[in-house]
Amino acid sequence: MKGYKGMNADMICRGMPYEVGKSYHATGKIGVCSNGLHFCERLTDVFDFYERDGNRFFEVEASGTIKTEGRKSAASDLLIVRELTDIEISRTAYGNGNGYGYGNGNGYGYGNGNGNGNGYGYGNGNGYGYGNGYGNGNGYGNGNGYGYGNIQRVLMFI
Repeated sequence: MKGYKGMNADMICRGMPYEVGKSYHATGKIGVCSNGLHFCERLTDVFDFYERDGNRFFEVEASGTIKTEGRKSAASDLLIVRELTDIEISRTAYGNGNGYGYGNGNGYGYGNGNGNGNGYGYGNGNGYGYGNGYGNGNGYGNGNGYGYGNIQRVLMFI
């Protein structure tokens, strides 16, 4: 069963040191909060037990005897598959952020057509994500605004 595990900065959880790529085995009767190798099925649940700052987070593969109570699980066998990236952790914690972030566009320009402000163009800023908090998505382009005025026409008569 795929899951997630939090550890401190030294990769220690409940007094036991871990390493990426290694498998671990617990003996005795497996029980959540009593005996076994602990993990959560969802990364968001791990954040209830480990703060993001100062801790590290891992994808794990649990097997053998597995007991689950609420949001926590304990297994007799656990493989530490890989460490999660900061981006994976942020997206889980804050959402993917397909936000609107108003940014640096040149807005609608009047007069010389150069645009008078940072008004309406959707920009490059980080927008707010839907549903899960702050996002990392980019807003819409750097389009130049529409300019009005001072258009010269040259008429040629042949």
